[in-house]
Amino acid sequence: MTVSCFLFQAEDGIRDLVRSRGLGDVYKRQDVNSITQQEILSDFSFSTSGKNWALSASYSNRLNDFNSTIDESFPKLNLNLYNQIFLNLNQSSFINYKTNEITKRLPYLSISLPTWRPFENSSNDNGFLSNLSMSISTAYINEYIRSGFDSIKKSFNIDDSRKAVIINPSISFTPKIGYFTIEPSFRYSSSIFFRKTKKEFFISDSTIRTSQYDSAFHYTQSYSGSITISTKRYGIIQPRIFGINAIRHTYIPRITISYQPDFPQYFDSLYNPISNRFDLYSKFETDNYLGNSISKGQSALITYSLNNILDAKISQGDTLDDYRRQLMSLNINGSYNPLSYDGLKWGDIFIDASTDLGIIGSLSGNTSLSFYEKDSLGKKIPSLLFDSGKFPFITERSSLTFSTSFGSNGLNDLSQKKSSDSLKPTRSRTSYKDTHFDIDEFTGEIVNGNHDFSIPWRIGFTGSYSLSRYLNSTENIFSIFTDFSLTLTPTLRLSANGSYDFRQGEFLIPNINITKDLHCWEMQLNYIPTGFLSGIYFKIGLKAPSLKDIKYEYRGY
Repeated sequence: MTVSCFLFQAEDGIRDLVRSRGLGDVYKRQDVNSITQQEILSDFSFSTSGKNWALSASYSNRLNDFNSTIDESFPKLNLNLYNQIFLNLNQSSFINYKTNEITKRLPYLSISLPTWRPFENSSNDNGFLSNLSMSISTAYINEYIRSGFDSIKKSFNIDDSRKAVIINPSISFTPKIGYFTIEPSFRYSSSIFFRKTKKEFFISDSTIRTSQYDSAFHYTQSYSGSITISTKRYGIIQPRIFGINAIRHTYIPRITISYQPDFPQYFDSLYNPISNRFDLYSKFETDNYLGNSISKGQSALITYSLNNILDAKISQGDTLDDYRRQLMSLNINGSYNPLSYDGLKWGDIFIDASTDLGIIGSLSGNTSLSFYEKDSLGKKIPSLLFDSGKFPFITERSSLTFSTSFGSNGLNDLSQKKSSDSLKPTRSRTSYKDTHFDIDEFTGEIVNGNHDFSIPWRIGFTGSYSLSRYLNSTENIFSIFTDFSLTLTPTLRLSANGSYDFRQGEFLIPNINITKDLHCWEMQLNYIPTGFLSGIYFKIGLKAPSLKDIKYEYRGY
């Protein structure tokens, strides 16, 4: 079924296109063409096994008329030998039959060999090298892409076959010395590509064009190493005032030092007269994402982090366990690269924090700090702010979020964890309670099921403020998100949510949901009144995970 229409939403109810001010002074018109409401799913799976092997095969096909695509995976074979050797064969395709764009993997083959622990022993007294492990995996990828149709040239911008072979051995070793955990690692990777990439800058139209050449076997290899040192320490105080029995501070410092040498033989340079500099690019850039990507230049990266958690144990009486509440968490991490090829040695510092405000709600925030200025194109300049006599760092982006809720059970009822009375079973066996004779129950005036009527409900609010630095200006965004839920019956639930952007002065995609539990089945109705995705979605289907595809769906726009 095909629908062609012109949609217009007006917040003031005026249907005239000239006089109506639309939604938030912005007209919401959508020219919807060729919208269909059909989705066909086909899935098949098969598995069998023997004493030392297991084989599974599957086929899936998803035809979606809404976005005119076919997503197919066939065949997908998984072979497990002795629970150690794994082989995977997969052929997949994604076709847009409206634009005739195609992405195919024909095929994808991967093999993983078992992990080898040469110093492992069965005794509990493990040696220093007992957790040393080594493994290897390899894969062959053959991909065909056709996309970006040019109506003027009557051809696709990309019409290309790409393939690569990757080989990934790995070594893992995590000894523990005293209070410190040391994790050294060594990474070696190799790939086989079947062509090279060449880039050229054309002054006539100021464009960079990419071409492929030298169709042959090209073997690449790279290696790197790292060592991570971490520990976890605690500090505890027991004030025993205001119901607080104990406060614990947990701090986890971690530092990682990694090194990767330069591999200049895999890179070429291109002079860009617009930026007046040479730009490095990989000789295998077109196919690089299929194999093991090699970073530019020599790297000696140092990363650091410090995680802080502040917990409190709050008394709940003599017979109840102390209630544990996380008062605050604060995480700081950053990096330093003394051999950075672009001169930007100090990485941004990222800080995030959150705190629990009890029944009031929760508060969280994060920020990223940069040590460098930016040029007119938004690219960082390798000159420290401190060297220019300025403040050592500048805020790149920050955000602050406050959340709260209230409902039939009070403020933030969903965040409260109620502890059980540990003496309740004993008290129920030993305490005596006289049985009361109720004349109304005896005469039938009150029957089973008589109780106070209650409908659980909840309303939540989240306010968010963010600040981002872009070139020489800053962008501020302040929005409020609200959600509402109402349980009319034990099997019927109504919920709604939406947000309002104060900077744009408009509502953003409100959403209304109704769900109904039908025992083995489930019914869902979703309604979006405004915005690009406005419409009605209805679904009824089985709840069992293995039978999720047995369903009926309807979409109306």
